[in-house]
Amino acid sequence: MNIILFGATGQIGQQILKQALERGHTVTAFVRDAAKLDVTHLRLTVMVGDARNARAVAAAIPGHDAVINAMGPGGPDVSDKYLDIITDGIRHLVQGMRQAGLRRIVVLGSVATLNAAPDKLLRDLPSFPDLARNISGAHLEAWKTLAASGLDWTVICPAPIVESGEPTGQYRTQADFLLGGGPQLKIATGDVADLLLNEVEHGNHIGHRVNVAY
Repeated sequence: MNIILFGATGQIGQQILKQALERGHTVTAFVRDAAKLDVTHLRLTVMVGDARNARAVAAAIPGHDAVINAMGPGGPDVSDKYLDIITDGIRHLVQGMRQAGLRRIVVLGSVATLNAAPDKLLRDLPSFPDLARNISGAHLEAWKTLAASGLDWTVICPAPIVESGEPTGQYRTQADFLLGGGPQLKIATGDVADLLLNEVEHGNHIGHRVNVAY
């Protein structure tokens, strides 16, 4: 497949890029700073731009088979300053995909937007931490944008604790609802990327959020 990857320099994005190339895909990495991407490959094209710029996104998307969005604000210390990476970014991706006639998008989301009960999201529980309120709200807005888009979307929602690590393929998944295990659940970056690419290739959970954890 010919994939365009937004957020290739992030912790999970780097794993997505590595595994996508290993699986034989052709990848366009759309990045803000090419100096942060220390990868060269015959099937890799690096495109520099800002996903908050709708024209730049619209120009980048045509010619691809699928979009992967692994963009994030950069960490808890800067997250509230750059939430538009999540909210504006997803709107521009949806617009660009519609213009290009492209339907398949897989997005890295937040565990906070999963259902803890049939009528209640994790972020709506009284015990949900205030420090994650704003960033989880941005992810909620992004999910709602996708749900209203008419595109073939999937949102991958990693466990609360994400650690660096290579893929094992040994993990649990559940659509739309939290997996059992609570706030101590973990997942490695490699396995998040593994599931995400499986979804790109096979489309097992189109129109769903998917929790992944050990």
